[in-house]
Amino acid sequence: MPSVIDRFNHNLLGLLKEEGSMMVLSDVFELEQSSGFYRRVKNSIKNYDVMEEIYEGYKKKYGMGLGDYGLYNLDDKMQTIVSRWLIWPKNEESSYIVKLKIYKYKGGIL
Repeated sequence: MPSVIDRFNHNLLGLLKEEGSMMVLSDVFELEQSSGFYRRVKNSIKNYDVMEEIYEGYKKKYGMGLGDYGLYNLDDKMQTIVSRWLIWPKNEESSYIVKLKIYKYKGGIL
């Protein structure tokens, strides 16, 4: 799958003008709202640094998923101008924890 994501991101960048920007929303976690981990995330979602610590701990324990890999791949190719964590309700029982990133062209890459 990483090669598919690499190619997809490369194709996206090919559509972007040098002065363009790109907004990406990527689901990083899917959490049951009754879980303690969800409550911890919900209480921390507005504090970017705390969310990054939570994410790094999760990544050390479980590894990187496809959603995070897509962002990781774009981080090498684009300059991040905005990065935020969001809760996106899926249904009454669970929610996605999403990372929003807005990128702009990084000279010499496209």
